[in-house]
Amino acid sequence: MLFFYLVALDIIMQGEKICCYAQIIQQFCEDNGIDSKKTFRQLSADEKHCILYGESEKKYSVRYKKSSGFSRRSTRYFGIMTEKPMMAKFIPSPQYFSDITCEYCHGKKYSSQYDQYKLLGVSIGDLMMMPFVQLQHHIKRMISTIVDSNLTFALNNINKFVQKAVELNLGHLCFHRSIPTLSGGELQRLRMVQVLNTQLSNLLLVLDEPLAGLSGREKASVYNCITALSEKHTVVVVDHSDVFADSARIIIALGEKGGSLGGHLIDANSYLEKQRIVNKMEVAPAKENIHVLINNSIYAYSGVDIKIGKGCLNLITGHSGVGKSTLLREYFPQYFEQYLYINQKPLLGNKNSSVATALGVFVRISTLFANKHKKDRRFFSNLTGCEGMCPVCMGAGYVEFGTGYDAKIQLQCKECNGTGFNKILQKYKLNGKSIFDVWNMTIDEAKEFFSHLDDKISHSLEEASSLLLGHLKIGQPISTLSGGENIRIKLLKAINSRADIFGIDEPFKGLSNDEIFCVVRYLDRIRQKGRTIIVVDHSDSIKQYFFNHIELVCVDGILRG
Repeated sequence: MLFFYLVALDIIMQGEKICCYAQIIQQFCEDNGIDSKKTFRQLSADEKHCILYGESEKKYSVRYKKSSGFSRRSTRYFGIMTEKPMMAKFIPSPQYFSDITCEYCHGKKYSSQYDQYKLLGVSIGDLMMMPFVQLQHHIKRMISTIVDSNLTFALNNINKFVQKAVELNLGHLCFHRSIPTLSGGELQRLRMVQVLNTQLSNLLLVLDEPLAGLSGREKASVYNCITALSEKHTVVVVDHSDVFADSARIIIALGEKGGSLGGHLIDANSYLEKQRIVNKMEVAPAKENIHVLINNSIYAYSGVDIKIGKGCLNLITGHSGVGKSTLLREYFPQYFEQYLYINQKPLLGNKNSSVATALGVFVRISTLFANKHKKDRRFFSNLTGCEGMCPVCMGAGYVEFGTGYDAKIQLQCKECNGTGFNKILQKYKLNGKSIFDVWNMTIDEAKEFFSHLDDKISHSLEEASSLLLGHLKIGQPISTLSGGENIRIKLLKAINSRADIFGIDEPFKGLSNDEIFCVVRYLDRIRQKGRTIIVVDHSDSIKQYFFNHIELVCVDGILRG
């Protein structure tokens, strides 16, 4: 029933509102003679305009299910393009819409009246939109032409910044480029440009995976810059790359595993030797090729012309900023009907969300306790409004101090010891363990505990353990998860998805070779269910696992591979 609009309204973000919006949309369609079983592409131009820009004259009253029971909402229908939300403070996620260039300033961000003020024939708007590779020549011309001590000082600083950015393969960027549109590799290198141009010395610089998301040539340029930094500063690099292991003066290896099983100093040579072991896996060939051909402008791109191997593992590489994430996030959803995009961004949820809720086992755990003690399930739930919620922290497990204008401080709630549960639940036990004890178990410990109590819980935890997430605690807040942990939990949830095509953005970032192999095997299990896997990544050791390797380039605005 008008799936396209449910997505446009970001229903996934408001899971408990799905039924609410579905009913409103369906009733509006019935009143306007629109077939709600059609997709957006199947509608006529008038029907599309009605859905996007229409408003209902009457209010619709709908009843829908919430996590804590049922609720009712009465509202008029407002199309998404009217900018009148049916829910207060509703903002669609950027995942479901694209930005377009302003037709008045053409992306310059300045009023047209500023076009009359120019330096050597270039207005401030044009200068801010000029790619660094062109801007460096224009700045040099300004320096040689303009005789003004104040301007010369500013121009020299701009020139140093632009030159270093070009050296680090950031010549395609401009000063007006929005920060959210930058890739992780671009943002990392911009920060390095600032450090390289500083007049300070003897700083302690900590670089967290500086080579992540970079191609071979880009890695070489960044490595050379890091080497230059080490001449004036003390540099600590957190990375798995051999290039740093071969040149570092001191190597500190921490292990053996994650969480409470990690953080110990281990023998660096033994660890590095173990990481160099090559894991073997049979690579499945493509059944056929899917030719993705799209003519549609997004950002600075004008379309796509690429072939994807159907039913196999596809790897997409290419220079940082060439459009790999744009291909997965913006273009593929336009082409594939059943498509799932997965990235390392934090999992959606509220402050009460935990690993248990993310893995989908929380309801079954609370139900087990409820059945044992003949109580309602809500009695063993720490969600807001439930009986089992801690009255001090409202189920969050922590108490927050500070306002939006000050730095907020989070302290563990003493009343519930960080679990978010009412302390009266400590006396209700299941096989000798209270829900407090379960919340403090790791996934590896919990899978053993539930192995004879609930097969579905045990299976879900076993799957998480197979992706090396066994160190996570059952009650650990999802806000504390790393990017790699986030994406692996998303992969666990994805195996039950109805999508035929999976686009996965840098799933191996920050992982060792052993961890990479575990993730690849899991991706291959998804592929064996008849799915097509498309991965964007630059990890050195992964090409052997992928049948189809695509080097993405941008020619005349068209993404090609």
